[in-house]
Amino acid sequence: WWAAHLAREAAEGLEETALQGAWSRRLEDKLLALERKARQLVVLGDAEILADYEARRGEFLEVLAWLEGAAPAEDVRRELARIREIEAGVYARLVAGPAPPGEVGGALARFGEAHAAARAVTNRVQERVEQRAETTRRNAEGLRRRLFGLAMGAIPLTLGLAALFAVLLSRPVRSLEAAVERLGEGAFDTPVEIHGPADLASLGERLDWMRRRLLELESEKTRFLAHLSHDLKTPLTAIREGAELLLGGVAGELDPEQEEVVRIVRESGIHLQRQIENLLAFSLGEARDRSEPRETVDLSEVVGQVVEDLQPACRARGLRLDSRVAPVVVEGVRRRLRSVVENLVSNAVKFTPDGGRILLRLEARGDRAVLEVHDSGPGIRPEERPRVFEAFYQGRARGAGPVKGSGLGLAIVKEYVEAHRGAVEFCPSPLGGAGFRVTLPVRQSHPPGDDEEEVR
Repeated sequence: WWAAHLAREAAEGLEETALQGAWSRRLEDKLLALERKARQLVVLGDAEILADYEARRGEFLEVLAWLEGAAPAEDVRRELARIREIEAGVYARLVAGPAPPGEVGGALARFGEAHAAARAVTNRVQERVEQRAETTRRNAEGLRRRLFGLAMGAIPLTLGLAALFAVLLSRPVRSLEAAVERLGEGAFDTPVEIHGPADLASLGERLDWMRRRLLELESEKTRFLAHLSHDLKTPLTAIREGAELLLGGVAGELDPEQEEVVRIVRESGIHLQRQIENLLAFSLGEARDRSEPRETVDLSEVVGQVVEDLQPACRARGLRLDSRVAPVVVEGVRRRLRSVVENLVSNAVKFTPDGGRILLRLEARGDRAVLEVHDSGPGIRPEERPRVFEAFYQGRARGAGPVKGSGLGLAIVKEYVEAHRGAVEFCPSPLGGAGFRVTLPVRQSHPPGDDEEEVR
């Protein structure tokens, strides 16, 4: 009787926590979709987008209500209430009609708080999964000891039967435990197969159904993001090209004020496109995708291209961008390495005050390529440094420019660098602001005596 009770308790507990984990991940996806639609609505002001937002909002509120009803912990209910309050405030701002850009931007910025709260809910649910698993392990171990004690006082046949029963019971429980942990980590490709008592086998079948459903949802999200990439990049490309044509004098010579406005449009378009690409790359998990073929990359050439691309933005704000680059060759994916350099330098440009200075250093130290980016901005508070590489985290310092950051740049840098078997860290800056150091394995060494090439 005690063994049957343990099996039922383990099955019910694991099913409950696994289901909550699935719904919490679904909440994060729905919240991310709402933010994208909200930002599209602010940019385009299309009534169809508002209708689509409201439809997705209904799905979001349905998921939120389910979690509120199922959440047993007070801290989880508080986070869910916070998410509901933030989204309600954003929705009220969207349907209220035109408003100053600062007010709309402030409302959309609260999505970052909602994402943090949703991640806290997911983490709390994952902790409950681990706690349930640990309880199941302890109970199984207690059952094993109890059966062993009984068998010690019985005949050898009883001992053999008890040991067999313990093995047969603990094996499916361990399998269930491993399956739930895989689902909690987002690994949906491995089928859930449980062999054992009928209750546990039935639970395994339901977990496998949930795994297949989550895999379908993941595929739908990937397809949606692919379409979103096209829908957003196409008009942005047209805006950038139009600005380039105006700057080139196609529509006639511009006076200084007009030229300044067109430059702001162009730079904002470039910055917004970079944010969209970061968001898509992070959401699709491409940083963790090791299947893209690698090649020999001249890192000094990549740094030079990024410096050249960002010089106009620096000149417009009177920034001095110094680049001390030594020839360094690594093995990797060129566009991802460029994204690393571009995100770090763009961050420096964003947070450096007008008339300030930015310094890049690239050199080989033994078998490692070392890239450092320093700026003379306000720097990063000591209490914020451990979190600067977290997705969507933004410190108190605010950068220049009309487009607010997404909080994904440094998270993308960290994932791309680690995918290349490297490391990134905060380091002291000789300019008094923030400094970041990236180290990567060198593909090949250069002969000693190569002089550094200085680009200003």
